Amino acid sequence: MKKLPDATIRGVLDAVPDATVIVDESGQIVFASRQVELVFGHKPDELIGTPVEELIPRRYRASHPAHRDTYFADPRPRPMGSALKLFGVRRDGGEFPVEISLSPVHTDDGTLIASAIRDVSDRVALSEHRFRAIFQQKHQLSGIVDLDGTLLDANERSLSFSGLEREDVIGKLFWETPWWRHDSALQAQIQSAVERAGSGETVSFEAGHPRPDGTMASVDFSIRPVRNECGDVLFLVAESHDVTERKLAEEQKAGLHQILEQSLNEVYIFHAETLRFIHANQGARSNIGYRLDELRELTPADIKPEFTSEQYDELIEPLRSNERQKLGFETLHRRRDGTTYPVEVHLQRAYFESMPVFAAIILDTTERKEAERALRESHELLGQRVAERTTALASQKEFSDKLVSTLQGIVVLLDRKVCISLCNAYFENLTGYAADELIGRNWIDTFIPDVERDEIRDYFDVVMRDGMNDGYVNPIVLKNGGERLIQWHSITVEGSDGENVGLLCTGYDVTEQVANVSALEASKKEAESATATKSRFLAAASHDLRQPLQSLGLYLSVMQRRLDEQSDQPALHEISAKMRQSLDTMSELLDALLDISKLDGGSIAPNRRDIRIQELMDRIVTDNIQQAEEKGLRLDCSGDDCVVYSDPALLERVIENFVTNAIRYTESGRVAINCQRHNNVVRIAVSDTGVGIARDDLDKVFEEYYQLENPVRDRRKGLGLGLAIVRHIARLLDHPVVVTSTLGEGSVFAVDVPLGVHNVEHVETGIPQEITSREGREPVVLLVDDDPAIVDATTMLLNVSGFIVHSAMCGDDALAHLANGVDPDVVISDFRLPGYDGVELIHRIRDVTSEKLPTVLITGDTSGYEIEKAHLEHCTVLHKPVDTDQLISIIENIAAEGTDSEPV
Repeated sequence: MKKLPDATIRGVLDAVPDATVIVDESGQIVFASRQVELVFGHKPDELIGTPVEELIPRRYRASHPAHRDTYFADPRPRPMGSALKLFGVRRDGGEFPVEISLSPVHTDDGTLIASAIRDVSDRVALSEHRFRAIFQQKHQLSGIVDLDGTLLDANERSLSFSGLEREDVIGKLFWETPWWRHDSALQAQIQSAVERAGSGETVSFEAGHPRPDGTMASVDFSIRPVRNECGDVLFLVAESHDVTERKLAEEQKAGLHQILEQSLNEVYIFHAETLRFIHANQGARSNIGYRLDELRELTPADIKPEFTSEQYDELIEPLRSNERQKLGFETLHRRRDGTTYPVEVHLQRAYFESMPVFAAIILDTTERKEAERALRESHELLGQRVAERTTALASQKEFSDKLVSTLQGIVVLLDRKVCISLCNAYFENLTGYAADELIGRNWIDTFIPDVERDEIRDYFDVVMRDGMNDGYVNPIVLKNGGERLIQWHSITVEGSDGENVGLLCTGYDVTEQVANVSALEASKKEAESATATKSRFLAAASHDLRQPLQSLGLYLSVMQRRLDEQSDQPALHEISAKMRQSLDTMSELLDALLDISKLDGGSIAPNRRDIRIQELMDRIVTDNIQQAEEKGLRLDCSGDDCVVYSDPALLERVIENFVTNAIRYTESGRVAINCQRHNNVVRIAVSDTGVGIARDDLDKVFEEYYQLENPVRDRRKGLGLGLAIVRHIARLLDHPVVVTSTLGEGSVFAVDVPLGVHNVEHVETGIPQEITSREGREPVVLLVDDDPAIVDATTMLLNVSGFIVHSAMCGDDALAHLANGVDPDVVISDFRLPGYDGVELIHRIRDVTSEKLPTVLITGDTSGYEIEKAHLEHCTVLHKPVDTDQLISIIENIAAEGTDSEPV
């Protein structure tokens, strides 16, 4: 007999909570701890010298010596939780499930094997109770089969389906149960299926299943292995699905539709060649979320996220070639809303109304997957508890070193004095210390930066008191002076007396991860800063670039009016007209470029509201009717008068562009605007009888500076930016744009706009409404602008036009004019002024004069969002550079209307 452990080691082994047995190479027990009596019922001294097989159930004793010899040939530590199903036998003959860890002990007399044995009856019973609760709820006829073919359990549905009691089937070989005795060939087939499933294969076939009344039901039978997380087959699950109704439906064509519709499973029929769905029953349509007419536009590959069309063709090729009569597989189905659910598919080729089709029976396996998940969780819980108990053995240095050395991550065991008593190789490599340098070293003094040591000491005391802490991050100092950030998880380790003896810390290096997050946040801030800078630039450009254009236009208007008084200067008239044309082109180009920049940079935010479409169309027709008539074109507007939900200014810009382009590229015929409502969308379409667009050019027309039939960049045909702006606005508003065209016949540009509500009040816009001019004198204009050139040019223009002008460079100067007795008929103000803006100035002037005093507000911001948000009444908004003829016309209209005029 081999040498027994000395008294110290025997005392340690007796203190371990698990039963410990040490055997020699012949299999004789040389040591048994005191826990053996509690677990097996044998006194330790009684077992000394007896074969270890005395503790093993009889049915395993014959094969055990061979396993023992194999282990002695290559002895290595084997921890608990190795996925083997092991049982022990008590002195009274009772069997119970156990977990066993094996560790070789090398002595001068040879190798001994130390076995730590744990009774896991309670845990296994709990796991089995949870699994069986889920198992009994399954709708299928289901059974659990041991690897040797013994039926371990059957759900209530399978028993009630056949009228059997549990004692009729449980504990018997599965193929010898009453379910299959009616057919010896079927028994042999099921026995073969059990053997194949035990080797890891899922087997399915059709079979006959007896009912209580003696009749036979046709079932789809399958038996499949259930594995643990290591991939080992634990047991088999046999399931039968009653397909009698389905087979009867195939034989009785007249009842096909009713049977399909009433089936609890999903049933699909699709064409054997095109694979398009032909029919799907109610269960399928309800679960997948498609209507039948929608499914008929799809193929099975469209609802299976795991398959491409090519992969699905390859899958069903054995059915197409008649190599197989039936296919069965598991996959995922994707519902119309994008969610997925697991299914088991049974697929076979058939004929439907003399047409070759594939019929698919789909079983929703969500419940079965849930049962499998519960089983996996129970195994994970088992593994977690084993790991927790294993840490209690940390004082057994040889075992612990071999365990933690295999872990990829930090493992450190600290004692009560915060000194390292155990660590793994990963930690050694990370910190740069050798193992002998680490053991006994104070954790806080060695690895914690000076500024954090007091906090970590307090933290250590809290964890030792509370028992656990997860998810904290702190740096550690390496041997070379560098630092790494570590994500920690800590748990206390209890001694045999239940007191905390130390702290087990596990963690992983998150230095790069934290650095990446910081870099991402810095990049985000940089991008936000760049966006803000661009927005400020666009705001400045929108105002500052238009200021010189505004003054230039005003001076040019003054010159034109002076020239109008001289009829003997035709050359100067011509030069003035060409200067006006160039100035208008420059203004149009500037507006377009700034608009594109704002749209690209996200500086324009839509101001959506309900809009009555007829009012919008009326304005567009009014603005463009003269241009159309000059070319001899008819401009029509028709369709539904409804309310849409959009940004009125941006939507008008889109439709206005469609109309001006249509007029520009149409030489004869008509341009028509049509509004048609379809469900919750209104399509606004502009059609023409113009030159049309080639198919290859349809997408290009929305690119910047792209123009059809204008290689020399003739400005009379536009700038090539209008449709580019339309594209940006459509994306901003999420309004789809549709274009169709035929060369030589014309084009249709349309935009789809969401329908609004029907209680929109009519809002008047346009030229000012009431005036305060007095009959018998020239109209008085109060002009406010902070640009001296614009003030000078505008004053000259208004004086030439016969108006009395009082000018001011800011709001306070304007109010000072009122205080000095100036009584204006109309106020013309720039929007952006020093001190306070034009909107606030109008409110202050009206507080002194009249709430209905007509005003003209001029802005360099083409969006006009801030002004529109103010909801000013009796106010006309003009965008720089201002059309001087329009400005003069507005003031003249005010003078002509008189004090009793109603708003127009």
